[in-house]
Amino acid sequence: MSRICPGCGSQIDDDSDFCDVCGAEINSINKKKYGKLIIIAVIAAVTIAAVIIAMLLVFKSQGGGQNSELSPPVTESSNDISSSPEQTESKTESSEISEKSDEPDSSLEPDENDSREPGEEDSSDESEISEPEKIFNRPSESDFAWFDNIIADSNDLPDDVEMIKDAPEINGDWKGRFLYYDSEQDPIANELINAEISAGDRAATVTIYWYVINYGEGYIDETKNEKMVMDGVLDDGEIRTFGTNASLDINIFYTSGSKQYALGFMTLPSGEGAYLGLVRDIPENSITTESETT
Repeated sequence: MSRICPGCGSQIDDDSDFCDVCGAEINSINKKKYGKLIIIAVIAAVTIAAVIIAMLLVFKSQGGGQNSELSPPVTESSNDISSSPEQTESKTESSEISEKSDEPDSSLEPDENDSREPGEEDSSDESEISEPEKIFNRPSESDFAWFDNIIADSNDLPDDVEMIKDAPEINGDWKGRFLYYDSEQDPIANELINAEISAGDRAATVTIYWYVINYGEGYIDETKNEKMVMDGVLDDGEIRTFGTNASLDINIFYTSGSKQYALGFMTLPSGEGAYLGLVRDIPENSITTESETT
């Protein structure tokens, strides 16, 4: 039986150690050939093993498959017996917060008593909080005996009056009284107020702070009523104001003795009106002493 020479491909006898054509040693060629095959096989095995190991490492780093999902991971808090009481309490509070996170936050629920529109800011009582409370020197009936006399004498003033024309002399707080009359000029109410005048060269503002009113059956408290602010002009010692609820003219400011006085009239939209009398002690900065005049 013949063989094929690995060197030249010629046919040779089975028992020949050398090729008759090329003279190559048959056993030496086979050894080299098989040696190469073994090396290739070893390299392929090592490569396959490395790939398998790499796949196992990746699979393990990603959680280990379905079995890892069924077994909860071991946490530090369950195995670490050396945790301090403070850490344990902190972790307990954290778990309680996470358990309650699904419950609705009551602070986000609308307030049934809140009448604001959505998105509207809460500005209630801001002006009242920021504005200091005004302290009044409240009037009484005894402060206006002079007023009753003037009304009875058809607005005739005393002989010793000195007229006031300048704004600085009339600015500030006054005690006031309204005498209301109906369209038939019959008295219907008597009201005590506080007034504040703020005037410049031309502009003037009169603010009315309500106190009490008497319709003939005793005084009724009005201190909770909103103040009335009336803007107008100052012209030659007279103030004329105009408002949506009333118009007010203060025609006369004068000094008599140690006090300052003012007279005016308020007209209501109904056509009814009220006489106004204002009085106060002469402010210290308005008093002119004899030494100053000399």
